[in-house]
Amino acid sequence: MKTIMVVAGGTWQVPLIKRIKKMGYRVVNTNLYPDSVGFQYADQNGVMNVLDKESNLNFAKENYVDAVLTEQSDIAVPTVAYIAEEIGCCGIGRDMAELFTNKYKMREFCQKNNFAFPEYCLCENVDQAIEFFRNWIRSQVEEFLQSRQRKRCGRCIQLLKVIQIRGIMSL
Repeated sequence: MKTIMVVAGGTWQVPLIKRIKKMGYRVVNTNLYPDSVGFQYADQNGVMNVLDKESNLNFAKENYVDAVLTEQSDIAVPTVAYIAEEIGCCGIGRDMAELFTNKYKMREFCQKNNFAFPEYCLCENVDQAIEFFRNWIRSQVEEFLQSRQRKRCGRCIQLLKVIQIRGIMSL
């Protein structure tokens, strides 16, 4: 019987674990907490942090895993990609996993490849994040004030007053 490893064993992974079992596969599951709900449905469980790539890899090897995946757990994606590469099964690869979970790198990729992306900034502390937010609000207000829609938008004018009153920015 083929064995599939599911990394993360919370409530959101239970439907996946049940589906894999229903399809006739053996399921091994890892998660940080010994009372993880996914453990109730898996054939074998391993208590370990989903971020711990080496522990999860060792668990996969001990259980002769044929495939590895996760669902609804962004933080587990790099671990799944690592295990898949190390055991030689299909996966998205470490580079794609990095793009999937690192939003800054994802937006850089989108910009480079002409995909739509929101305004962004890599902030290393709270002050930088606040400054980025203030600049973003300022640009949105300026764009709004230059638009023809502003006369028809009473709520927008109220929002601008709140922004000014709360000191987020001066108009």
